[in-house]
Amino acid sequence: MTAWGRLCACILALFIPELAGAEELPLRLSVAGVVEFQYDAQTGTDAIDTLSNTSELALGLRLDNGFSLESTLVYEPVRGPSDSQYLSAQGLYAETLMVQYTRDHFTLFAGKIDPVFGLAWDMAPGLYGTEFAEEYQLTERVGFGADVNLGGVLGAGHYGEHILSASLYRSDTSFLSDSLFTRRGHVHHDDGGVANTQGLSSFAIALDGMDMPGLSGFAYHFALRSQGADVGNARREKGMVGGMTYDHELGDGYEMALIAEASHLWHADGQLHHEVTISTLGASLSRNDWSVSADYSSRTVNNKTALPSSPDIYQVQFSIGHNLPHNLAFEAGWKRTSQSGINTNMFGLLVSFAFG
Repeated sequence: MTAWGRLCACILALFIPELAGAEELPLRLSVAGVVEFQYDAQTGTDAIDTLSNTSELALGLRLDNGFSLESTLVYEPVRGPSDSQYLSAQGLYAETLMVQYTRDHFTLFAGKIDPVFGLAWDMAPGLYGTEFAEEYQLTERVGFGADVNLGGVLGAGHYGEHILSASLYRSDTSFLSDSLFTRRGHVHHDDGGVANTQGLSSFAIALDGMDMPGLSGFAYHFALRSQGADVGNARREKGMVGGMTYDHELGDGYEMALIAEASHLWHADGQLHHEVTISTLGASLSRNDWSVSADYSSRTVNNKTALPSSPDIYQVQFSIGHNLPHNLAFEAGWKRTSQSGINTNMFGLLVSFAFG
């Protein structure tokens, strides 16, 4: 039996008592989402202005005995701008589409999934705080996995919540890899790229902790991944990421949130000796319906087959946001990106509506 086979067998052994006690739940449909319009204005020569719409719709259909169907639909620009563009190159695609089984202390899922790897791509504050971290986010993979609350399964809940996530996957090469309205192209195995393998040879393992005694507001995240090599790849890509978040009430209605995360990829994108390190530091301060935030992000690329290494890229951003009635919100931000002594400034405005 392979190492993955032994891991799955251990997980199933933990689940058997829970499966036996499953209770029937009524059929229920859940719908939630967000609609965002963002305008970005770049400064300097060859400046590009863009107006884009990013909308996400999460659908859930709960069936009997803990089973459900889950999907996330995304409508966004599917091609990067080469010139100023306004609500163009927008495409609709399914980011996730899976069958899920949920009990008190664990979840099993299979289908088109987003393996767990990193937090900053979702949780870094501000209009531009997530940009660098999004480069190592794992999305649109086909496979299966599980989330297990170790505190609940092992009876150690008084030490806090500790969630172990594991998934086995490959790239999506089905018709769902394309998009409607603006075609982004159907992914094929011959296109290459890490995780674009014939079988499920890539995996990610993550551990998240929160609600720990004596560490109020503190949470941690640690994850490993290994993505298979096939057509056009010299090596398997291997990566690790670690980070923490801290939320604290300062009094008089003020709340503070901090995040720090760093990731490192070996043989990034399947390239031999190609290493990429990305770090994110972010902080936000909010009171009532107003918030301000700041982030610092960096990317270091080291290609050991050539000297010198690719230049480092740094980015700072500041944003101010305001929540309005009826689930409306706006956020204005500024970022400066520096590479090889060249600075690029961008100003942006985001208007969003959340529902569900």
